[in-house]
Amino acid sequence: MLDRQRWWNAVETTVMRQQLHQEITPFEKQTLLDEQYQTQIAMQSFNSSEVGKIYTPQTIGERNDICVTSIIGMPNAGKTLTSETIVETRTMEAPLLMQEVYREEKEKLDKSKEFNFARLYERLLNRQNIEFEKALKLGRLGANSGLNTEGHVMFDRLVWTDLPMARAHFLIGNIDHPTLEHIENEFISHLLYRNDTDNILINCIIKPELAISRQSPSEGLGRILNPIFLPILYEQSLRFHYEMVNFEKVFKLKRPFTYATVDMSSPDRVERFRSLEKVINWSLIAQDNIYTIESINEFITAN
Repeated sequence: MLDRQRWWNAVETTVMRQQLHQEITPFEKQTLLDEQYQTQIAMQSFNSSEVGKIYTPQTIGERNDICVTSIIGMPNAGKTLTSETIVETRTMEAPLLMQEVYREEKEKLDKSKEFNFARLYERLLNRQNIEFEKALKLGRLGANSGLNTEGHVMFDRLVWTDLPMARAHFLIGNIDHPTLEHIENEFISHLLYRNDTDNILINCIIKPELAISRQSPSEGLGRILNPIFLPILYEQSLRFHYEMVNFEKVFKLKRPFTYATVDMSSPDRVERFRSLEKVINWSLIAQDNIYTIESINEFITAN
């Protein structure tokens, strides 16, 4: 049974959208309740001991020439800075890093004075579908030239892998269900049915209050980095972790990509760098099936 607070949260979102004269169908009202219930189940089942471990693909196919790592997670977790550091410190197999485009597209919409999250997602998806294909071509060129020996392409927040963000926007009323459904379909099409890349998905988590404490006073709070939205996003990040670990149970399919959740709470930037780099390094090795998943996670948890 859905607990009272979550029920009220769904009702509040419904009322707010009606007050803003946004269409909300009975189906969408029910979906809000369903999403709250799925979140409730995941939060009750969340196991913190699983954080930091690597979950390799449940389906084994031929090794592809390009491996795509998508890093998602909480704002101010250190995703961008750590990703840049990883690239800068690799001299032999420097991966191609594609930076987050969310802020750039958001600023364009802000200047046009036509901002809404559904429109933002439409622009992001159009842009990243094009950039994704370009990145694969550049990755293969780098691999063939010896500059990117692992054929590794890193994305700082791919839109279609970031289900927690889309779900949080839906639950708070920023996007409607068709937009959320579109993101979910993109997730399935890119990660479950693509067979031309090996995929690694890493979810970086920190608690909402820590994300806010890391924000520069000069930048202030915003549409996402605020005490209302962040707790919703944090819950969706933990729900996503639960779903990825229990992928076959949730999606009724075997997981075809590598997954890990990384705790980025440490105040030490070097420690955060090492935590994320360790998962990336061993995820790449796991793709080659050189070691067992048990031996990999035993090394990670011991070091």
